[in-house]
Amino acid sequence: MQSIERDFDGALSVADFAPPAGAIEFDQKGFDFHVSKVAPSAYFVENASGDYNSMFVVFTDYVLVVEAPSSDNASTKVMGAIHEIAPGKPIRYIVPTHFHEDHIGGLRAYLREGATVVTTPGNFRFMEMFMKTLKATDAQIKLPAVEVIADKRRFSDGIVTLDLLNVASPHVDEMVVAFIPSDGLVYVADGLTRDFGPWRRPTTEERTLVRQFKQLGLNIRTVLPGHGPAATQEDVERYWRLINQ
Repeated sequence: MQSIERDFDGALSVADFAPPAGAIEFDQKGFDFHVSKVAPSAYFVENASGDYNSMFVVFTDYVLVVEAPSSDNASTKVMGAIHEIAPGKPIRYIVPTHFHEDHIGGLRAYLREGATVVTTPGNFRFMEMFMKTLKATDAQIKLPAVEVIADKRRFSDGIVTLDLLNVASPHVDEMVVAFIPSDGLVYVADGLTRDFGPWRRPTTEERTLVRQFKQLGLNIRTVLPGHGPAATQEDVERYWRLINQ
C-alpha cells in the first residue's frame, strides 16, 4: 500500500438525516416494558430491555423464569412484576436459553435471589465458570446447584405443565426452548421473529427450528420470541406455509 486517502468525517446536512423514501415510522411505545398473561399461569414479558423479552410461569409453590437478558436492571424490572403477580412465591428457577452474553447479562439478579440455573450439558461448564466469576465480584450472590437438561425436562404442579426442550440450531449448538403443551405456546429466544412474510424469506435457522418442532410433534399455536411481539395462530399458520415452500 503506497498511500491512504481519507474521505470520511465530511460535513453533513439536515437532509442526510432524513428518512429514506417509503420508510415506515415505528411506534416507540412498542419498546415499552409490558407484561401480559398469555396462558393460565404463564406471562410474556416484552421489552425487559429494549427488544429483549422473557417469560415466567407461576406454579403452586414457586416461579420459573425463562431468559435473563441484557442486564441486572432488566431482571430487576421482571422480578418486580413477578413479586406483584405472585406475591410470596420464590423465584426457584432461572433458565437462560443459551450462553450468548445478551441473553445472560441479567443472570446476577436471579442468583442473588437464590434461583437455581437450568442449562444444557454443553453449557454446564461455562455456566459454572460464569457464575463463579459473578460471585467473585458480588458477595451477595448465591451459587446454587446447576441443573442440566439432556433432552427434555418437565415441570408440572397438576395445574400447569411446562416442558423445557434442548434443541440444536445454526445459532447455537444447544438452545433451550420452553413449551406449554396445553396451550400450544412456545418461547424461542433467537430464531423465530414476526418480521417474516412480505419483508423477508425464512432463514436457514428458522427452517431448522421448525423441522425440529415438527419432529418433536409440537402443536404450536402461539410463538413468544426473544425479540419482537408474539406471533398469533394466524401468524404461525402463515409462517408454516412459507417454511414449507
